[in-house]
Amino acid sequence: MSEFEPTPTERTVAKAPEKDDPPADYYRQLYVLSRFVLNRTFDVQIEGEENILDEPAIYAANHVQFADSLLMSAIHTEHTGAPMRFVIKQEYIEGGGLDNKGKLGRSTKWFMQHTWQIPVDREAKDGGASAMRMVRLAQAALQRGESVGIHPGGTRIDESEGLPRFNDGVGLIALTSRKPLVPVSLQYGESEGRFKKTPVVIKYGEPVMPVDFSSLPDPDVVLSSEAAEAREQERITSKERVRRITSTAEARVAGLLNISRTGKKAVLKKHRDLEE
Repeated sequence: MSEFEPTPTERTVAKAPEKDDPPADYYRQLYVLSRFVLNRTFDVQIEGEENILDEPAIYAANHVQFADSLLMSAIHTEHTGAPMRFVIKQEYIEGGGLDNKGKLGRSTKWFMQHTWQIPVDREAKDGGASAMRMVRLAQAALQRGESVGIHPGGTRIDESEGLPRFNDGVGLIALTSRKPLVPVSLQYGESEGRFKKTPVVIKYGEPVMPVDFSSLPDPDVVLSSEAAEAREQERITSKERVRRITSTAEARVAGLLNISRTGKKAVLKKHRDLEE
């Protein structure tokens, strides 16, 4: 087992003995089924198809509905032949289901475990242990030649007020894995009838390459050319570099959506008594 290979306990994210075998990986079989369903539900238009890379990468996207990750995973596998593992909320593999109230809880848990998705506890107060476990599992997927998808905003939102601040997990995965970071946007239209497909436009932006991670300007800071040059001479800490990578992904996704950035973190929907 390599340094970043997930343990059986991390793979299942269950409180089971570490000697237990991880669940079988049914990703490729379920991909065929999910693609069949998605083709009959959505009318997908892809832009920036050339930015879907033939190498492992991190794909950072806004989050509108549950189908986001399914669409992105299916498109990625169709183009590259490789799986895309998504960072998901811990509740999915704890039986919370689609609405945090148990709707399709057992089916959702089975699906997430047996397609090796990457769980994270969004509200963990464990000193960052849950976040680092997520990073470790993402690194393992990337090392296996797979890609990782993530919604850095943390939850589904109404984007009418702008794009929320991205969490730094996406920057940390990119910096520690040294893999390209691809910004992605999803925009849904209205179905024209009960049995009509829902239109969705998925845009893939230009990747941020690892070679650029050390020299990214801070998109949140506007300085004069002289001040900017002086600031770039300063030593940038790893924490600052993670934030710059994250902010760059956020800015590029907002650009693809043609909306502003709020600069504020999204509030988890379950705290607003709305369905997740």
